[in-house]
Order: sequence, then C-alpha cells, then structure tokens
Amino acid sequence: MSIAIWGMGISGNSALKFILSTYKGDIFLINQGDPALWSVDLDLGGRDIKCFDQSQIPTDLKVDKIILAAGIDPRIPELIPFKDTPKVCNEEYAFSFIDKPIIAVTGTNGKTTTVTLLAQALEAAGKKVFLGGNIGTPLCEMLCDNSEYDYIVLELSSFQLELMDKFHAQVSVILNISKTHMERYDNFNDYKQAKLDIVMNQVKGDLFITPGEFMSTETLALKKAIAPVEGYEFNNPALIGAHHQRNFKVVDDVLDYFGISSREEIIQNLINNFKGVKYRLEYLGLVNEVKFYNDAKSTNTEATVSAVTAFDEPLILIMGGKLRDESQELRKAFESIHNIIKIYAIGDAAKYIYDNLSDRFEVECLDDLELVFEKLKEIKCDAIVFSPAFPSFDQYKNYIARGEDFENRFKLLYTRE
Repeated sequence: MSIAIWGMGISGNSALKFILSTYKGDIFLINQGDPALWSVDLDLGGRDIKCFDQSQIPTDLKVDKIILAAGIDPRIPELIPFKDTPKVCNEEYAFSFIDKPIIAVTGTNGKTTTVTLLAQALEAAGKKVFLGGNIGTPLCEMLCDNSEYDYIVLELSSFQLELMDKFHAQVSVILNISKTHMERYDNFNDYKQAKLDIVMNQVKGDLFITPGEFMSTETLALKKAIAPVEGYEFNNPALIGAHHQRNFKVVDDVLDYFGISSREEIIQNLINNFKGVKYRLEYLGLVNEVKFYNDAKSTNTEATVSAVTAFDEPLILIMGGKLRDESQELRKAFESIHNIIKIYAIGDAAKYIYDNLSDRFEVECLDDLELVFEKLKEIKCDAIVFSPAFPSFDQYKNYIARGEDFENRFKLLYTRE
C-alpha cells in the first residue's frame, strides 16, 4: 500500500507528521518546485520517502490514496493520471482515528468568528476543545499531541468538504452561502453543493443548523433554522453588527444540544466581552478623532457589505485586491448602502470597483495601501474601514499579510500623530 501527500504546506506537513508514526506503507511527497527547497523540516526517522516536483512525477508511479491540500484545485493537469485514485483532505484522513464529538461549521462568511465563539463557549463550560480545520490548525495536528479533548470544533471550507467521504459531524452548521470562488468551480451550484455536503453521513440524533433556505436539505439530523438569538441583552455588545446575533443563536443551539446547563450565563458573557477575531472588523484605535477598523479577512462582496452595514455613522471604505472574476455583483450589493463618503479602490480590482460603484459613490483608484495612507493623513470623518471584498493575492501572500500591512501602517500613522 502507498500514500501520497500532495501539497507540503501546513496541512501537508501536519499529515506527514502523523503518518510517520502510524503508517507502514510507502509514502510519497509531491509539491511544486525543487524538493530541496520545500519547507519539510521533520525527522523522517530513516524512512525512504520519495519526493517529487508535481511537474516531474514518474509516469509509472502507483498511489493508493492521495492526501490533497485543500488549496490545490483537483482539476489541475498533473492530477489527471490519478483521476481514479481516492483523494482526501487532512480532516477526512484524520477523522477515521477520532471518536470525539465534532462540531463542523461552513459558510461563505462568518466561519472563523462562529467557531471561535463555539470554542470559547465550550471552554467556559469547563470543556477541553480542539479548534482547527480551515481556521489554521489541521485536524491531524490534534492526533500528534497527547491531549484529551471533549469536543472538536472545525471550520470547513468548500475545498475541504469536496475532499470528504466518510466524515461525520454530530453537529453541522451552514451559516450562509453566497457566490464566490468561481475561479475554482464551474458554476455556483457546484460551490453550493460542496457546502451542503457538510451534512453527509449525519444520522438520527445529530443536529443540522442552517438558514431557512436550506432547511429542505436531505438529512436524518434534527434541523434548526438560524435566526437572531432571543432572550439575551444586546445593549452594549462587544461585537459590531446586528448580524452577530445569528452567530450567537448558533452557539446557543449547540450548547443546548449538548446539555450545557450554564449556557445562558456563558453566552451573555460572550456577548458583553467577545471582541471578535483578528482582521474581522477589528477596531485598531483613534487618530485625529477618526476610528480605524481592520476587516482584512473580508475577501468577498457579502462580507464587506456586512462590515459596512454594521455602522450607522458615515465612513470611508478602502477596498480592492485580486480580481478573481467579474461576477461579483458590486452594483447590486451596494445599492442600499448610504453611509459611504468615499471609496479608495486599490490593486488589481480597482478599475472594476470604479466601473461598478462610481455612479453612486466617490471612488478614487490607487495602486496600494501606501498611497491610501498618504491620502488618509488629511482625511476627516467618523470611521475608516479597510474591508477589501477581494482576495489578497495580487499584492500579498494571504489575507493575514494584508491585514498586518494595514495594521502596521496604522501604527505608523498613530505614531506620527
């Protein structure tokens, strides 16, 4: 028997670390570029592991299973010779070694905030929680430590879900589904179906939480519709935006499902004190009476619209990035928004933003954040919100690097003031 790990990033290295301790068959590593330059720094324990640049794979290589990094498009030409080879993601491979309750959350927007809330709520109830998946820590990583967990909370992307077969979550959650990632899918329905596959293998007694529009999804699990949570005080919430009341409803339903007796106290405390995750409408501070918010994690139109509509006061919006495709319906999405004073459009998508929004808003196109911050020195307004609405890959490695750049430039501006 043989197994290949295809993609040697965080997920691939995590899978390799676990497999080295459990798998006795042949192991192949496949990645882009010269293997000598890969970021594989594990002790291979003397194992004879063959490494291949994906453009130079031997034609006679036989593999029984591929652990494929979720970020790699299964349609790439290099995978065609392996079209009949089973392909799984890190989480699917790890699942067969796990016997703890799994709470799996997907959606176009809000996944990271919701899984973080769930983990903190369960921890507040005295439970040991593994938080991982698309949020940054692969599930195989959990199998490499010696900790005992009561619950596993996973953020799952559509890319991970389409590489699953036997995966089973006791609780599955779909927060929302809107059009994005069309560079990866032939049509929106394929993307939506990948999300809906989160209910795969659920059985009677499990729980499926979803917006009303997906309540007809076929599953044996008990269904609960997402709606604003009731019975809690939201006079002074730490999170900005009424849409977070739906996230708290998910947490309330999950804690109720698992019989957490102190759930009301836990959730009210989170409402009062949970300030959100890094780069998701993160408040940075005040410069010249102007509030700065870093929403670098918003990489699609719906997320940016949610960010903007969380504010009542007038604001300046900084948006732009990689023009993934031209199907983002900016004009329609922004037609009911009235609190934007001006938009600074940056990067590859700047002209697209101008063409779609300049008839309603003042839009100025600039190359990058450096030029934007030169303009911001003279700006007077209530709030400045960096919420890109587009991926980061035109100018940055990922959204984290983009968020760090904005934060660092804010700190420099703050220091000057």
